[in-house]
Amino acid sequence: MLPYDLFAILLYNERRRDLRIRYGVGHREDVVRDLALTLGQGITGTAAARGEPLLVGDVRNDPRYLNTVDAVRTEMAAPMTARASWWASSTCNPRAPTPTRNTTARCCA
Repeated sequence: MLPYDLFAILLYNERRRDLRIRYGVGHREDVVRDLALTLGQGITGTAAARGEPLLVGDVRNDPRYLNTVDAVRTEMAAPMTARASWWASSTCNPRAPTPTRNTTARCCA
């Protein structure tokens, strides 16, 4: 189990062609209700578009980060598939341990 402060599962809607939060912990209600990401947008959308997980050690140094919570420093995003087709992405702000490098790294491979 990975301890976290924020967590979200975003589902892909083929009709709208966007990702929306279906389940979230620690996010403001307006973010859960209104956030819509296109594939490739933000860290989560990038992980979804590439089909591989991303770990960003310091989001303040990553231009892809979409700031919805000022306290976030680390973000991990991983695409999820079912029956060989992509359908969702999860993202979390791990609590500890915090990565020591300020670079983007592959994780969960």
